Amino acid sequence: MKRKIQNRPASKRQQHLDQLLLEKHQQLFHALFSHPSLKQQCQQRLENMYQVGFVKHNAYVFWDSLLSSNLTEKDFWDALTNPSPQHCKYRRKSPCLWLLATANSSITLGRTELKPIN
Repeated sequence: MKRKIQNRPASKRQQHLDQLLLEKHQQLFHALFSHPSLKQQCQQRLENMYQVGFVKHNAYVFWDSLLSSNLTEKDFWDALTNPSPQHCKYRRKSPCLWLLATANSSITLGRTELKPIN
């Protein structure tokens, strides 16, 4: 008999981390959507992460389809900032967060006010 795995509520620490990651991906949205070269760099990073086992197959498929597709701005926003538990899990292993750590991230992302797409 198989045990049914129950989803435990996320701890306050995990909720805080998920909120921070959501905010970071909101910051990355405009840079990724408007600069195809950054998307390509993220795809290369994703490939490397997958090859060394840092990203599992489901997360790989999610990020690969998101980064390689030609989604509309709204669809890209919705996919990148979806608040579902599964998308939170995917954002924890995002191939895009390195953009924020680079020395020129302020130049890449600019200092524009970020607004959700409605």
